[in-house]
Amino acid sequence: MSTIVEKEEQPLLCPLCGKEVTHQLQGKKRSFRHCLTCDLIFVPPAEHPTPEEEIQRYRQHNNSVDNPGYVSLLSEVLNLVQRFGPAEGSLLDYGCGHEPVFVGMCKEAGYEAFGYDPYFQKELPNSSKFDIITSVEVFEHFRTPASEIQRLISLLKPGGMLAIRTLLHHGEGDFICWWYAVDNTHISFYSRQTFLWIAENFQLKILSSDNEKLLLFTPI
Repeated sequence: MSTIVEKEEQPLLCPLCGKEVTHQLQGKKRSFRHCLTCDLIFVPPAEHPTPEEEIQRYRQHNNSVDNPGYVSLLSEVLNLVQRFGPAEGSLLDYGCGHEPVFVGMCKEAGYEAFGYDPYFQKELPNSSKFDIITSVEVFEHFRTPASEIQRLISLLKPGGMLAIRTLLHHGEGDFICWWYAVDNTHISFYSRQTFLWIAENFQLKILSSDNEKLLLFTPI
């Protein structure tokens, strides 16, 4: 079970909603704060990994076309995009990683697909707006979710679609033991309630959600 510690003398601002947060969960190697306004659980900035640590960890991921599990995960996202979105158009995979497998899959499916990653593909393509933006296993790495979400929305064409895959937390109960919370590069954790808050405050409409990991938005 999670250990809950209150530290009223050292409030932090939630990186999503901006409210003061003092509610703390203590893990074995790092602490977490739980925002009771938007339900985001996040790691305090002082405990974030360095960029060098992040890059080292990302390069250990077997995110390649030779990994059937990874390809299956990406196929699930692509199927969702094809089900609710246009059959063609421009697509940006935001946080594509060092081997942009999903970009290749989307090109094969008929999209004009591009990749962006702050470490491995730093330049955005010339297209200023996109019909579809995907962000697969990326939101949990955001240091400043509010500004990242605002940037994503700014890159969408009117009526565009934002597809997100990140695992959702279900409260504090077993959070500290959750494998998703053990990865030191995962620093922001969202619940369904968090994404309802995001939809309301960023003027987005939820098109689809399985309550566990996949969410689809369009601007209102």
